[in-house]
Parts: sequence; structure tokens; C-alpha cells
Amino acid sequence: MGQSPDPNVELVSKGIIAFVTELKKGAGKDIYLCGGADLAGRLFAEALIDEPIVKLNPVLFGSGIPLMSGMAKQTDLELTGTKAYGNGVVLLNYRVEV
Repeated sequence: MGQSPDPNVELVSKGIIAFVTELKKGAGKDIYLCGGADLAGRLFAEALIDEPIVKLNPVLFGSGIPLMSGMAKQTDLELTGTKAYGNGVVLLNYRVEV
């Protein structure tokens, strides 16, 4: 994507760990990041994800990429909330168990 579709959306393609670290120092929480397995795996490895939210779509695929790539260890999560939408999409909110 070459440019942001919205003035409230900032696109970042380089230095993501440093960017998110600084963002968390300022905002602290309520930061929503979208990216994919590589981004999620890198941020999780740096303990920069506090509350993983999984968007479950009502579609089955025969193959694909993992939710978080490069996970070095099993991580326990506690389900903290759910929200179902009329189109079949379900959001699952988790807290990382320490």
C-alpha cells in the first residue's frame, strides 16, 4: 500500500519494533495494529502485544500462514471477551497469561 487510506491511519513498513515501542511509551494502551503473522510474531517476541484479538471469519482454508510466525514457545492466553457480528465474524479478545 503506497499511502494511507485515512488521515487517522499511519502506514509503517520499516523499523516497526522501534515504532511500536515508542508508540506504547506515549499512548500506552488502546493501540490497534494490523499486519499478519510476521508482524504479530515479531511484536509478540518483544512482549509488545498485551491483548491479542483474533478475528475469526466463517471461511475454511485448506492451507495458509500461521496466526503468528516464529513463535519460540507456547503461550497461554485467557479469553476476556467475545463479540459476534451478523455476518458470522467473531472477535476473540485474550489476555496473555504470565
